[in-house]
Amino acid sequence: MSCAYVIILTSVARMVVTGWENSYSYYGLHENPSVNGFPVPSPKLGIHMSPSQITVHGTYVVAYCSILKDLRQIVEKSSTNGKR
Repeated sequence: MSCAYVIILTSVARMVVTGWENSYSYYGLHENPSVNGFPVPSPKLGIHMSPSQITVHGTYVVAYCSILKDLRQIVEKSSTNGKR
């Protein structure tokens, strides 16, 4: 199973995407396409997202995991709202 972790910083509308797998690691800072929510990958991608509810400005974390996709694919889909 591969997982990427997304940390939302609501006060600055940014998100950090990070993860590691074998010899590949990733850390990136992205604009958050949805200020009050996490990107939601399409169900057909086979990427599962841990639950989270944003209620006030702050820092929130969600895990995106898959048994079908590798870390690179999860990072791509979780940082683009599943549109690529």
